[in-house]
Amino acid sequence: MAIVDSWTSARAARQVLARSPAGGRRTVAIVPGDAGAGRPVAVLHDGSAASGRAMALALRLAGQGHREHHGNLVVLLAGSREDREQARRGAAEAAAAVGITPRFVSLDGDGVEVRRALRREGCRALVLDRDLAWPAAEGLEDMVRQQDCAVYVTG
Repeated sequence: MAIVDSWTSARAARQVLARSPAGGRRTVAIVPGDAGAGRPVAVLHDGSAASGRAMALALRLAGQGHREHHGNLVVLLAGSREDREQARRGAAEAAAAVGITPRFVSLDGDGVEVRRALRREGCRALVLDRDLAWPAAEGLEDMVRQQDCAVYVTG
């Protein structure tokens, strides 16, 4: 996915699409350069391959346009206690590899808890994978409308 960080960069988005392989598909997100400036990106993570795809995008979003990467990423840890600890270690390693220091929030289970965490952390975006079988997907539309929180779905 190519991320173009300014509405005035529509030309850049067209250029990214033009470079895609013939017949290939490529997703391009065009967002205002100051959209949510200073607010962190959240990612729903349980250590699975699906949440790894979401983590990769969240790391890109959290690192864009910020000189200071501490706290730009909030990792919402899902699953059993053991799964959350393993997911935490993997997320910390992935974030450290790109110079980001994430904050971690352990979740016990439902979409309401995810919305509360996003509100409490002041997140500008939530990234999750469509294959992540977890009830957080409930209420995404409300989340976008009520909390000024973009939702990116990978997969």
